[in-house]
Amino acid sequence: MKLGAWIDLTIIAVVFWGVYALKFLGGSMIGVWTMLIAGGLAVVIIIVRKEQWRDYGFRKPQSFSWTMGRAGEFAFLTFVAGVGVFALLTLAGHAPRQSAVLTDQPDTLIPFLVDVVIGGWLAAGIGEEFFFRGFLLTKFRQAFGGGRVALILAVLAQGIWFGVGHSGQGLPGVLAISFLGVVLGAFYLTRFQKTLIPMMIGHAAVNTIALTINYLN
Repeated sequence: MKLGAWIDLTIIAVVFWGVYALKFLGGSMIGVWTMLIAGGLAVVIIIVRKEQWRDYGFRKPQSFSWTMGRAGEFAFLTFVAGVGVFALLTLAGHAPRQSAVLTDQPDTLIPFLVDVVIGGWLAAGIGEEFFFRGFLLTKFRQAFGGGRVALILAVLAQGIWFGVGHSGQGLPGVLAISFLGVVLGAFYLTRFQKTLIPMMIGHAAVNTIALTINYLN
């Protein structure tokens, strides 16, 4: 399993960073395309490996009220941890750059709504949670051999990958989002009971609010 996991991670890394590199060649919406392509490849790998979807976060939540409650917690956690770290970095004179998702946002209504659905919900809300907290965390744990130490290393690895995947926000942004990724990984394993559904809903809600506020301004 360890060798297979490292092979899967290598394939994913080549594709993910290969697509992401187009960002530095002037490509547009590269972050969205990276998540859609890498997430799609992750789905293919799970299917080919004949693995269980529940091992990647697709577990049935306890109830609707539990799901929505945890989604609200996710949104609050993201706001407190994200805004808090960004604020501290800004006060220290190392303010992260604004995300390209906001700076490249459409100015008219229909493109804005499409941006919310594809970028805010599909690529980020669903795609990022599945890819980072679901797929990468599980694969890194397999690659490191299982056990508690492997789990800690997996949480750190997916968090760092998550942060570096936001390199457009500069080094302060990478550090802040890496920290947030580690926190979310830990909460996924504990508070969210290894189900991605409330995290996806909460992430999509946060993105919708952020995109809407930016659009209205």
